[in-house]
Amino acid sequence: MLVLCGETMFGVDAGGTGKLIWPKPGQRRRPPLSGPAVVIGQTVIAPTADGFVQLDVGTGEERPAYAVPNFRRFLGTDAARAAVNDAGAARAVGLASGSR
Repeated sequence: MLVLCGETMFGVDAGGTGKLIWPKPGQRRRPPLSGPAVVIGQTVIAPTADGFVQLDVGTGEERPAYAVPNFRRFLGTDAARAAVNDAGAARAVGLASGSR
């Protein structure tokens, strides 16, 4: 299985046919990605402007398998916002650079 990411994500059968596995026609479209996705076991975790989504790597269906922290409380301090902005990670946690 190969997961390709850009503004969106695709699952491809890399070991067999090389064909697109997901998203399937009619599968729910998700908001554009706001940062890089990661694969942990059989789950893809990806940041979007609406928050994190977790997808089954084989089907592309949503499945919350891992607790993903809510960064809003953390980002309530000036020091935390500055650290996230300085690291260039504001978009990955759903914030425009410099926003509250």
